[in-house]
Amino acid sequence: MSSLPKAMLIDLDDTIVTYGIGSDDAWRQACGRHAPAVGLEPAAVCAAIDEYFDWFWGSAERHRIGRLELRRYRREGPIVALRRLGCDRADVGEAIGRTYGELREASLVAFEGAIETLDELRRRGVKLALLTNGGTDLQRPKIEQFDLARRFDHVQIEGEIGFGKPKHRAYLHAIEQIGTTPCETWIVGDNIEWEVSVPQQLGFYAVWHDHLGRGLDGRDVRPDRIVHRLSELLT
Repeated sequence: MSSLPKAMLIDLDDTIVTYGIGSDDAWRQACGRHAPAVGLEPAAVCAAIDEYFDWFWGSAERHRIGRLELRRYRREGPIVALRRLGCDRADVGEAIGRTYGELREASLVAFEGAIETLDELRRRGVKLALLTNGGTDLQRPKIEQFDLARRFDHVQIEGEIGFGKPKHRAYLHAIEQIGTTPCETWIVGDNIEWEVSVPQQLGFYAVWHDHLGRGLDGRDVRPDRIVHRLSELLT
């Protein structure tokens, strides 16, 4: 008897694909390239950018808005950071944000074995839905780059349908498209709230993709299963 479910909802970022360069390193490189042009220390600009984004992403509503227009806010963050340091050079702020984005997007890779795992799941008859937050302008190119659309029975991008995780509607819409129920479906992803806590409330079997190997670190949420790479789903 197969131990696999009828269907899986699978996250995209930090589950199937990831950035080869970390966010902190990308900001350091971008600031190092552009901050000296306005007489500022790159480290000071990086610190101001971190402060801005700590505030920005700290609100669920700003997070929702920001991830739908990520390129815009990648530019806005450095502009605000420079102004806080007494530098009113929007062009330099935009250059920092643009360089950051270019570094990140150029480093995008699929996790080892992730694509092969998707193919094997389909071969074994598991229905698959890709469920990702974010804007179409960033998410759709990732799907095309790794030829993911043909590997899924349903592709759902927040920016294309107007709602995303952790709204209950996002999960229920996805299973409606592939013809399953929560009790027949696993959800797999790296976000402990979006792919574990909220889906469990709806009756999904939640698999946390702990790709960094950090563990739960004292959090109260308990995934039904923890994997460190997608290929573990097959065992």
